[in-house]
Amino acid sequence: MPLPSTVWRWVLWGLCLPFSILLAACSSYTPPEHPTTIRIGICTSLRPLLDEVYENYLEAHEDLSLEVLEGSERYILRKLQAKEVDVALITAKDIPGARLIARDGLAIIVHPSNPVESLSLEELRAIYAGYIWDWGEIGGEGEIVLVSREDGSGARAFFEERVMGGIRVSPVAVVMPSSQDVLEYISLNPKAIGYVSMGYLTEKVKALKLGGFQPSPSAVRTGKYPLSRPVYAVAINETGHSLVDFLTGPVGKNAIGRRYGLP
Repeated sequence: MPLPSTVWRWVLWGLCLPFSILLAACSSYTPPEHPTTIRIGICTSLRPLLDEVYENYLEAHEDLSLEVLEGSERYILRKLQAKEVDVALITAKDIPGARLIARDGLAIIVHPSNPVESLSLEELRAIYAGYIWDWGEIGGEGEIVLVSREDGSGARAFFEERVMGGIRVSPVAVVMPSSQDVLEYISLNPKAIGYVSMGYLTEKVKALKLGGFQPSPSAVRTGKYPLSRPVYAVAINETGHSLVDFLTGPVGKNAIGRRYGLP
């Protein structure tokens, strides 16, 4: 026997109700907003510092993403002035709003097979000036191959100021465009010597003692290592300040302290 029309209406209403609820839910759904992007400028010699805190920062700020611009310190300072980055990690001092976040050590590196273990600043200066050109004069063997950084590099400017003191680096020095390139070159050349941020140190190279001290976080923090330099963060807006606050907070400091000296 056919069902009454009123019964069919109730059956159809019961079937359509779930679909109407689903449609209503879909019509009220709002896609999540795109995460805020923090534009970070960093000189190449300090890239390991950012790598130490990268994952920790993203875990604590899931609504943010990082866009990293890397280059020489001179280049990063130009980008900061043009407001093309939200925050910059640099070693240049006297920048308005700069906050001290770490202390780096410029490590003097050689091939692991090199028997030389330590140098004085005077010996290092004589080597890079070309006055000492053979490792045999300081306990090694063979002609010294000098490796330096490109013009505009913060590491090079610091080296020339603190080590050379106005004396010109020998023109025969091999010039590399980044700290990673210096590291790779030294690791493949037993007679070479160069300098990199201590954050780049690996078993591929050997860091020499200077003044009796290795470039370690404790020696850099206390100033016992002679080639210690401050690292600053400069933010130009609230987006950048959120990263600086993280770097100076407990989680950021813990990550930075694994390779660098703390303020």
